[in-house]
Amino acid sequence: MRGQSPRSKRNIQRWAAQFPIGYSPGTWECSTFERRLGRRNDSWGEASEGGQSPPPSGVGALTKGSATFSGGDYDEVARWLRNFVSSHAKRENPRVEAVVEAGRGREGESYGVRLRLGEALHPPSGATPIELTYDEVARNRGDLAWCAALAGRVRALARELSRAGVGSQRSA
Repeated sequence: MRGQSPRSKRNIQRWAAQFPIGYSPGTWECSTFERRLGRRNDSWGEASEGGQSPPPSGVGALTKGSATFSGGDYDEVARWLRNFVSSHAKRENPRVEAVVEAGRGREGESYGVRLRLGEALHPPSGATPIELTYDEVARNRGDLAWCAALAGRVRALARELSRAGVGSQRSA
């Protein structure tokens, strides 16, 4: 073994003497790797696949098609919405910021979504923002189709804002 110290050679030789190839403490006929591949989980009757756990069961278990990411209190959902809107808006223009209106008459009920580029807001202050109820966002934030539709709306809004921002910068 080229490039190894005499001590590391001794350690390798000592380890090899303790665990000869083909030796497996549980069974004498296969290696640990082979034993793990074939190990059966008797509690659910199937072979284990690379250390994966059996599917969850009981009251809190998720069923097929259930949302894994839904729910949460008003502030947690607002934080998720702000991050979601910001990440999708920034795919169109990295300078666009998300403005999620929560509180002040909306607490626990709804959110208003706007985008900001510099001083410009879209939709503008006098116009109605994208309105989303708390229940709608909390229930659907784990639904990919709903998220894709919202991402499309946010990205279209960001494109409009970017075009308007470029036009106003040129005229200045």
